[in-house]
Amino acid sequence: MAMTGATVAKTAVVSFETTANQSVCALETDDSLVNYKYLYYYLAENYFMIKSSAQGALTSLNLSMIKDITIPIPSLSEQQRIVDILDTFTASNDNLKEQIELRRKQYEHYRDQLLNFEGIEGVEMKTLGDIGEVCMCKRILKEQTSDNGDIPFFKIGTFGGKANSYISRALFEEYKTNYSYPQKGEILISASGTIGRSVIFDGKDAYFQDSNIVWIANDEKFVTNKYLYYFYQIAEWKTDGGTIKRLYNYNLKNTPIPIPSLSEQHRIVSILETFESSIHNMEAQLAQRQKQYEYYRNRLLSFE
Repeated sequence: MAMTGATVAKTAVVSFETTANQSVCALETDDSLVNYKYLYYYLAENYFMIKSSAQGALTSLNLSMIKDITIPIPSLSEQQRIVDILDTFTASNDNLKEQIELRRKQYEHYRDQLLNFEGIEGVEMKTLGDIGEVCMCKRILKEQTSDNGDIPFFKIGTFGGKANSYISRALFEEYKTNYSYPQKGEILISASGTIGRSVIFDGKDAYFQDSNIVWIANDEKFVTNKYLYYFYQIAEWKTDGGTIKRLYNYNLKNTPIPIPSLSEQHRIVSILETFESSIHNMEAQLAQRQKQYEYYRNRLLSFE
C-alpha cells in the first residue's frame, strides 16, 4: 500500500520478491485468517475511505493508521468464493485491455503504411501553407473568463478534455461573428504543450485559446478534413523555442504533406475509421465491464 503522495492508499499484489521503502507499506497476512487476495480487493473497495484519512502536506498515511483499518472477516471458504468471482472479472478486463493494446498497435501500423507515399507516383507533395491559411480565435483576456458561464473556453491545458474556464455568450457571439472561427469538421491542432495533438471540431459552441490552438482552413475539394486528422498524427513537426516548444505559424505552413487523389484520401480514411471505431467500441465495453466489476465488488464486500 502506498503511504504518501498522489497514489496514497493505492494497493497492489506483489507476485515476486521485493523490498519496500518508507513510502510503501507491505501487508503480510496470516493465511489462517485472511486470504491475501481478499484483503487486496477489500482495500481497493475502500480506497477512498482510506485515502481520506491521510494527513499532512504530503498527504501521508502512517503505520498506526493502517493498523487501525478494520475489515470484516468471513470464513476462508467465503473469502475464496469472493476472490474467485472478482478474479474472473479482473482476468476478463485484463484480457480486453490486451486486445485493445494490440488493436491500437495494429491501427498505428496500418496508419503509418497507408500514409507513407515514398516512391508512389501521382502523389503530389505540398506544404500545409499551400492548402490553407493558419487560423486561430480572437485573443481572450483573463478578466473575460470565469469559472462557470455560458461558453466553454479551452486553453492548451484542457484542449481535448473538459474546460475549466468559460466566457459569456455575448462575447462569444461577437467574436465568432467578427473574427476567425472553425467550421464543423475542421481539425484543431495544439501548437504548444503536446505538439500536434489534433481534435475534430464537433461544431458545439466553444472558444479556443489563440496561438496555442489553431487550425488550417483547407478546401475539402483538394484535401479532406479527416485525411488531415490522420496525417497530423504522423506529421514531423518542427518546433521553435527553448524549454517550452511551440509551433509557430511558419512552422505549420512549411510542414510538408503528401496529397493523394480524393478517392485515395477517402479510402485511407475509411480503413482508419474502421480501426478507430473498433477501438472505441472495445474501450466502451471495457468501461462497462469495469462498472460491472465495481458493482459486484461492492456487493460482495458489503457485510452489513
